[in-house]
Amino acid sequence: MAASLGNGERFGDFEILEEAGRGGMGVVYRARQISLRRFVALKVIAPEVSDQPDFRSRFVRESHLAASIDHPNVVSVHAAGEIDGLSYIAMQWIEGTNLAEAIKEGPLPLDRLVAIGEQMCGALDAAHATGLTHRDIKPGNILLRRLGRRDHAYLTDFGIAKRQEAAGGTELTQAGSVVGTINYMAPEQIQGQAGPSSDLYALGCVLFEAATGKRPFERESEVATMWAQMNAPRPRPSEMRSGISPQFDEVMQRALAIEPADRYADGAEFAEALRRAAAGVPLPPPTERVAPPTERIAPPPPPPTQPTYGDPRPELRTAELPGEPGGGGPSRGLIIGGIVALLLIAGAVAALALGGGGDDKGGGTSTKSSTTTTTTTTTTSSTDSTDDNGNSNGQSVAAARKEIEGLLHSYEDAYSNADLNAMSALLTDDVIRFGVVAGGCGERKGKQAVLAAYDEQFQANGPLDYTLTGLTPQAITVRGAVASSNLGYQIGGGSSGTIDFQFARRNGAWLIQRINASCG
Repeated sequence: MAASLGNGERFGDFEILEEAGRGGMGVVYRARQISLRRFVALKVIAPEVSDQPDFRSRFVRESHLAASIDHPNVVSVHAAGEIDGLSYIAMQWIEGTNLAEAIKEGPLPLDRLVAIGEQMCGALDAAHATGLTHRDIKPGNILLRRLGRRDHAYLTDFGIAKRQEAAGGTELTQAGSVVGTINYMAPEQIQGQAGPSSDLYALGCVLFEAATGKRPFERESEVATMWAQMNAPRPRPSEMRSGISPQFDEVMQRALAIEPADRYADGAEFAEALRRAAAGVPLPPPTERVAPPTERIAPPPPPPTQPTYGDPRPELRTAELPGEPGGGGPSRGLIIGGIVALLLIAGAVAALALGGGGDDKGGGTSTKSSTTTTTTTTTTSSTDSTDDNGNSNGQSVAAARKEIEGLLHSYEDAYSNADLNAMSALLTDDVIRFGVVAGGCGERKGKQAVLAAYDEQFQANGPLDYTLTGLTPQAITVRGAVASSNLGYQIGGGSSGTIDFQFARRNGAWLIQRINASCG
């Protein structure tokens, strides 16, 4: 149960004004940050969440990454930490409503939903460039502030965000859990393999609902809804609402494709398709995306339920699968059984150990799955293929990875030799670095400030053998002219930690644009 703070109560530098909402992760308050005299959305994490092993260290790392997203359509993170044993995150307060409330008033005009969709595409590209996958894109997480006759949309709640998988990567939720909102979950996310393409799929579901007032795959039960996400023919908005153009139908067909490789390569491509659909302009042919062949097994007939395109019902939300005894919401037994049934339907799982009787209340002696053996690749491609797309300047993913791998080896050499000139050649002029600085941890912006921070370290320690651990081509995610990698580092025989890089292609060469290094 989340801790409750009363109106007028002080919580560190914050004064609680009122409760704004609560969910599985904790309680959100409208609060005033006293020192800076500004309103914030203060999210206090539920103790049962923050008490999980390693939560605090992971929470700090992911908060740093979320705070690094600098985009006008992403809610800003102002602060994060712990007060009196309670973890919190303070975010920009948005005065307005959310898309879920707007949809309750009826389907949105095409020009309005396209404008919102374009903004969310940009927000997702910015998040993905930092190495974060949101995993819970839904109408309630899109805030709307009305500015004159238009909406300014904000993406919020990275509470279950996941760092994209790579060597040394971590998740904010426990490994093996499936988290999200079922009505908006991509097929691969249902199978525990969420990536950037999953977020774009979820946005497609959201825009479909905004256009029609109906969720594209909603069925009578959680299991039937998940089955439909993974297997059912993709519906067309024009079948549910008159006046929708064939171009918008085409955009939704691609956005909701079962295979990640058949969807839009990134938010920019999705946004361009939306603009063309709104203008009635023919859509360009899909960008060719190379993915390894997949063996598809014909699924059995669907569960005996039909689409229910009536008034929207409450969202179907998954629970975190492993671990604690069940509480409210959908029963753990049903959700686990549904996930297992779907994986078996897809032909992906040979063995999934679920102990105990699995009663409807989710109690008994159910245990974590000890072994999952994949025998056949089904609805998803590998993470490498679904996350990485040929970039906009024509360089192949393999060539980009090879160049970036060489760049990182040069970074190792420059650090090991305490060579500032060599380090300077690897950085963009607007590089940002978070890591060790004089007096502790801190952020430096711009090449000169970043080089000064390295100089402090080199002066204090001299040349030391510096190694990036987990550095392989597969640890590098390439998306157009940006890329990222999550690695570990080892300095001499002593300190070690994690380090996240973001890269940008400038004037035909890859350079380091951002560094987030653990310190302390």
